[in-house]
Amino acid sequence: INSECGNSYTNKNIDEFIPKIRARRCDWMGRYEDPRLSSLMMEADEIWMVSSWLDWVVDLMPETLAALSDQFDAEIKVFGSKNFGEISVGTLLKMNPDERYLFRQSASSEVLVTNQRLKAIIPKNVFVDLSDVSCGGDAAECVIFTKEGLLISADGGHLTKAGAEHLSESFVKLLK
Repeated sequence: INSECGNSYTNKNIDEFIPKIRARRCDWMGRYEDPRLSSLMMEADEIWMVSSWLDWVVDLMPETLAALSDQFDAEIKVFGSKNFGEISVGTLLKMNPDERYLFRQSASSEVLVTNQRLKAIIPKNVFVDLSDVSCGGDAAECVIFTKEGLLISADGGHLTKAGAEHLSESFVKLLK
């Protein structure tokens, strides 16, 4: 479910939260009421909720988790957002390639606050904090480059291919 469309499973009318300019797009993309998605979730062993979490969606999270648990017989996981801070690709790529892997920067404070809010309201066996892994447990010291000097994220949130390869083993351990 696209983040701006409301990754929430609720009977409440959420239209007031969705930007008017995006309403038709959200209807076209579909949400939880899409029969194809419902069918997949009925068959699923696990339901993973991943998003750039908006405050209003976080507020609805307890209701969302309760409704999903009532409706579907699947283990639910909610993934907190990963973040590497503001990325200035031009500036970072001007760095000496041999020293890039030493560069560290802080994750976005907004993402960290949102992850803390999620962590406070979601059971520990349901919440997965990706920022712990992506920043090696210290959100003030996020690694931006691999040891080979390749950029992990070009926008601060999404992974590059090199970033996915670099973090994949840590993410797999987190899931186990």
